[in-house]
Amino acid sequence: TGIVAHPVIPELFYVRTDIGGTYRWNALDGRWTPLLDWVTPDNYNIQGTLSIALDPVNPFNLYLAQGEYVETWAGNAAIFISRNAGQTFTVVNLPFQLGANENGRFSGERLAVVPWSHNVLYLGTNVNGLWKSTDSGNTWAQVTSFPVTGPTNGDKAGVIFVLFGPKLKGASYPTIYVGVSDPAIGLYQSTDNGVTWQPVAGQPAGDVPTNAAISANGYLYATYSNQAGPNAAGNGQVWKYAIATAEWSNITPPDPITSPANYGYAKVVVDPRNPNTIMASTLDRYYPGDEIFRSRNGFPGGAA
Repeated sequence: TGIVAHPVIPELFYVRTDIGGTYRWNALDGRWTPLLDWVTPDNYNIQGTLSIALDPVNPFNLYLAQGEYVETWAGNAAIFISRNAGQTFTVVNLPFQLGANENGRFSGERLAVVPWSHNVLYLGTNVNGLWKSTDSGNTWAQVTSFPVTGPTNGDKAGVIFVLFGPKLKGASYPTIYVGVSDPAIGLYQSTDNGVTWQPVAGQPAGDVPTNAAISANGYLYATYSNQAGPNAAGNGQVWKYAIATAEWSNITPPDPITSPANYGYAKVVVDPRNPNTIMASTLDRYYPGDEIFRSRNGFPGGAA
């Protein structure tokens, strides 16, 4: 349901699954190494990984948000912390549930290490708002200043990603962006290190964001759908936000099948070395199948 690359270390990749844990790429023998096979069957609810966070400074630090279901019959979630790239873990139990096998599981990443303060992490939950740790994941508290503290939109997707952008003019800290599965207000920002939060001005409304990425040249790219998915997603859109000028542009790839799109968009990424190369994947496109669209100019006209 997700793949994460370390921002500095080449070939250090992790993938997460909805009910089967997390894997690390072993470049020496060209295989994926399972990291969570030690989780016993009686703890099945924490076998699924909802999100992965990597420390941009210390590549051995790995954080996993574990919990499969947000249902009355399921147990609470946990954070798995490793200081040796997943060879061993410490388990931190959480007072709420997470849904690695619920709607919105292809979104993310919801768990994130603050780049300018590596002992601070944020966690977007399915139905319990935004949470924060200031001691490297060992204890957690809800961010009560964040406008969303409970369920949103009835889809149990909740707070779906946490991103860190550039410092705006006059701000003391870089911008923190948080996405929420809400068709009214889906994107919030904080320019004061999470003390206060505001909706991003001019953002698209009517559909829910599913993913976002920030380019090195100051743009935020976001994918949208009429619901979090993966099932029954539709009306897919891709938007581009110029952070410096607060301007939005609809850059949805041309739909070769029908209009409006009868599928959503699940993921958008930006090449860290060439910010004009953008890729976006479709969501729940049953016919003729899901595709990845690519633009080499950071604008419409990408080819599948």
